[in-house]
Amino acid sequence: MQFGKRFITCLAFTMMPCFSGTLTVNAESVGARNSKEPSAQTIYECQKTDEKITVDGVLDEGVWRRTPAMPFVGIADGSKPPFLTEAKMLWDDKYLYVGYYFEEPDIRAYWGMEEANLTDDLLPASCRGPAEKKTVWNYSECTIMSIDRFAKLFLDPDGDGVNYLEFQCNPLNNYFDSWYKQGFTDGKWGNRERYPSVEWKCPGLLSATHVDGSVNSPQDVDRGWSLEIAIPWTSIAPFTKGACPPVSDDIWGVHLGRVFRDRIGGPNEYWVWPFLGVTNCHLPDRYGKLVFKDETRHFERLFAAGMPRVVNGLTIQRMAQMGVTDVWASPDDVKQYAAVGINVYPTVTLSPEGWEKVHPGVPPPLQKMTDAEIAVKAILSGTSTTHRSSARKEGEADEPQDWDVSDKQKNALATMGRANAMVQTHYQWGGEPELKHFGKGMNTEVLLYDILCPNTPGVKELMESRIKEALAIPGVKGVAFDGIGYQNYHACFCPVCEKMFNEFCEREKKDPKKAGVRDEFSLKCLVDLNNKMVDYVHALKADAITVNHIWPVFMPEPLYGNRLKMDFCGQTAAWYFYWDPWRIEKYSRTISCEQEKYWKGVKGVTLIGYYDNPAFPVKTPAKVESELRAILRGGSKYLMVCGLDDLLRNEDVCEVFKKFCSPQKTALKTAR
Repeated sequence: MQFGKRFITCLAFTMMPCFSGTLTVNAESVGARNSKEPSAQTIYECQKTDEKITVDGVLDEGVWRRTPAMPFVGIADGSKPPFLTEAKMLWDDKYLYVGYYFEEPDIRAYWGMEEANLTDDLLPASCRGPAEKKTVWNYSECTIMSIDRFAKLFLDPDGDGVNYLEFQCNPLNNYFDSWYKQGFTDGKWGNRERYPSVEWKCPGLLSATHVDGSVNSPQDVDRGWSLEIAIPWTSIAPFTKGACPPVSDDIWGVHLGRVFRDRIGGPNEYWVWPFLGVTNCHLPDRYGKLVFKDETRHFERLFAAGMPRVVNGLTIQRMAQMGVTDVWASPDDVKQYAAVGINVYPTVTLSPEGWEKVHPGVPPPLQKMTDAEIAVKAILSGTSTTHRSSARKEGEADEPQDWDVSDKQKNALATMGRANAMVQTHYQWGGEPELKHFGKGMNTEVLLYDILCPNTPGVKELMESRIKEALAIPGVKGVAFDGIGYQNYHACFCPVCEKMFNEFCEREKKDPKKAGVRDEFSLKCLVDLNNKMVDYVHALKADAITVNHIWPVFMPEPLYGNRLKMDFCGQTAAWYFYWDPWRIEKYSRTISCEQEKYWKGVKGVTLIGYYDNPAFPVKTPAKVESELRAILRGGSKYLMVCGLDDLLRNEDVCEVFKKFCSPQKTALKTAR
């Protein structure tokens, strides 16, 4: 910067406002009318964001990447600039954000913050006019307009042409800020108060630049520089008559520009948004329309499972503040939840619990897996690994232990068994097993607890008895279903299912050995059972709401929920483990966009899992926020979280959910 300082002190400065020539164009002949891109050069929808923006000069946040750019053109003729020149704008509850990117092969800047704080004895050498005579130009920040290349911003709060603001910034992050009482009227000076109020310093202004190259090094080739500005609403409020921060659909005036010189103090070239048709930046009646939009997405409903061990008024109040609207909870707490408007649903599952009560003396009809899958379950659960082939013929010698598992497979399974199975990298606990480690036909993940076979006689009656008990509880809104699936995520091989499968193949004229046929049958069984249960619920109580979570996953078709009649069909979009955000977004889009593919009125609900214990990797608040944003980008309106007990113990994660789940303010409508 020493070269810049010596150079500046010997310059004779002349203020060069953005104006030249005689103005003859009246206010109604808006320059945008002659623009080659009129729509893109007159209106900009400034979207509200709830994503954190770090003002560091680098426009690398996801929200910046998704924000449309303003294309700059020549101020008077609408010509295309020789270098890429564009800007973007966003807003939130605290700031108005402006981001610029300027391509530039040779970045030059001489007026830095060091020179901007000149001592009184240096002011006469660097500012226009004698120091003892106080004028608007006796501020060293004005010098930026005389020698440097810089970004410009004119902001007209309320869009009324008065009390508008001007900001300028060069690659060294030296900026000029001021405000004007009024602009030109009909292209004439009139009684306009011409001079800026440079003594004004924008309180709380944040700005930063990033140089992709080097400054004042003409021997190399640079790429460009970017700028971020964050203007606090509190600093803009004194210049507005309307709301500040604005509300959605408010319109302000805005003009952005880039001033370029091919040499120090050389003639200005103006590339701007919007196209004005004349070289004068002080024409608020020609500014672009900055239309504020608040389309930040929030979930309309939050279903919660995995209730806290201790339920009291304070806990429930916290849940309501977090945005919980529906819970899968104990019927004993219905009144407490109802007091804050939270709906309660008792849960119905395929668990063997209670079978003896309904069918005394009859063994529970548990699902049957392949021998290989049984071996996996035995080892992972720590029980005996001895089992024999069910296909052994009479008179054959007994097979050795784990007859169908190779030594390599046994060693690998034993290693998994010695470790905590729940922290295995690819063990998803019902959330889509990622790998079959030991080759075709050997699935190394199965659920470690038993599930009733959905096709065996008596199971349907058990579930109906559970539904009847649930709906008899005063105050419940309906029934929640969970755990309706296969222990091995694809099929049951019990005698009942095998008989039904053969009958299915015969009836549908399908080859039972053909790939996909058993999957088709297995899925049909799940769909039929779910829909029969929905019909039974509504037969008992027409206005009861049915909710479910499809778990364990059906691996051949993970997102089959739109085949069900459930009022709110929950499907996993973000499991307890680390799933990629793009995968989460794609799943969410399928869940929300295809929710009525088979049944009208079905609402697709996306589930996010959160556990905070040694069995699962703990998600940070930032990770949870990333996953919730991915779900919202997928278009989901309804969210389900499992693991509420753990979530409530982490205040930072609770705050993330509060951010995206609207607190309950009125009684919820049933959605049937």
